[in-house]
Amino acid sequence: MRAVLASLLFAVSPLTVNATPYDSLYGQATCHINGQADQISDVSCGQDNPSPGADDTARVRARYGDLGGKTLTETAANPAGLYTASSTDARFHDTLTINSPGLAGQVGTVSMSMSLHAVANATASQYGSGTASYELDLESNQPTTQSFRHYAVTAYSDGSRNVVIQGSDNGVAVPFASPISDSFQFVFGQSFVIEARLTTSANGMAGGGNTNVTASWTGIGVSFAGATVPFTVLSASGTDWAHAVAPVPEPSVAVLFLAGLASLGLLRRWRSSHEEAMPGVKARTPIPLRRFTPPLECA
Repeated sequence: MRAVLASLLFAVSPLTVNATPYDSLYGQATCHINGQADQISDVSCGQDNPSPGADDTARVRARYGDLGGKTLTETAANPAGLYTASSTDARFHDTLTINSPGLAGQVGTVSMSMSLHAVANATASQYGSGTASYELDLESNQPTTQSFRHYAVTAYSDGSRNVVIQGSDNGVAVPFASPISDSFQFVFGQSFVIEARLTTSANGMAGGGNTNVTASWTGIGVSFAGATVPFTVLSASGTDWAHAVAPVPEPSVAVLFLAGLASLGLLRRWRSSHEEAMPGVKARTPIPLRRFTPPLECA
């Protein structure tokens, strides 16, 4: 069983960068319960098997500079538990051209970075195990070594756990918690390609796992002969890669926020109409509302 789970953790194929000058987004969510056909979607998927008890969900987000993946698998803690698996794969790919006054045709160095926020957990029962994992890769088509962050946790039926944590920037081991960074040389005025890929997965048999991961672009730095220089960036997608890309609020959170505002407006109108209809009755002082922070939706 351990060998099977270990092979699943590293089943994701290595990232390859296409040198063709274009921009693209890719997102896929996949859900699987043993005995049922896979569900594949570019947004979200979910399956449920009430007997003997198994369900899984996956949700993916792919935007330029903003990637997200969320997976959940649960199976009944009994010998007949089904195997469940859910996964996400999100990528952005873009062609950039960097210019700086008086440096056309010269070789400079660019450093790009992303921040990673993640939660991953695995559960097990006496009948089976569960796993959860995620990986973020960042690279270009220039001569460089891929930068990545990898995390995987497996919970076994005997109560033990195994955690694999890896971090590398340009082939050099770095603390896992540090923002991922990739540096390479380029020619001012000539285009090059960047790509980021975020994968998440959760699976289990009489166990389960869950992940909630977001990766956000934090900007780039450009230097020439060891000194920072002013620069402008052109991109095929039109994205401003020179600065951080703020994650777009999720539709579910936005809808809840707007619904809350509408409810407050109706409450205020109702209170005003009742005060006008009953001038001798003083309205009660409303109880102060506590500030509510909506839960983070990864996709």
